[in-house]
Amino acid sequence: MSSITQNQYLAIRDILLHLGCHAPRLQRLKTNFQSFINSQRVFEKIDSLNYLFKILEKRDVLGPEHWNNLEQIIQEVAPDNYEIQTILAPTPIDRDLSNRVLPPVLPDPVQRIDQMIKDCIGISWREFARGFSIPEGRIVNLDQKYQRDIERITHEILRVHHERCGDDWEVWRVDLQRALKSAKRLDLVEDIDDILTRNPIRRV
Repeated sequence: MSSITQNQYLAIRDILLHLGCHAPRLQRLKTNFQSFINSQRVFEKIDSLNYLFKILEKRDVLGPEHWNNLEQIIQEVAPDNYEIQTILAPTPIDRDLSNRVLPPVLPDPVQRIDQMIKDCIGISWREFARGFSIPEGRIVNLDQKYQRDIERITHEILRVHHERCGDDWEVWRVDLQRALKSAKRLDLVEDIDDILTRNPIRRV
């Protein structure tokens, strides 16, 4: 894929800007696009994903015809976002695949919380996993399978948690915060409360 439509680009951009990204991810993106930014003063001023988009669009290196650059941002900010996947592959699901298990459509605050945890859990991930009663052998296997890539390991832990809770978001929240407390990450517990206060999950 070398390009996408204007409507696809705008829809994906809106999703990414709404999700935002934490400082470590933003810094990686800035570094990846530093040659396009081409100004140390502007590089240092970029303090949000929205500002980065504006600069890259102004430099004419981000837009419908620059899929590779947009894909880099997607992979950094929301690699598993179901809405973006749907925009990029809008064809109807074949009737013969009606029994196929599809990724759940996660409410936006849930996606933001998942991403925050993947960004910030760090070395606490093992205690976080134990907080969900994940067996010790499974924890060792995760560490080996993903070669100590904490973000991918945490993604798998959160995926298991979502499968257990389904769409019972209150159970999801309670169990998630309990696991974070067992990992002594009260800062993330408070961040979850803050996100859900400002962006309550809408029940469908």
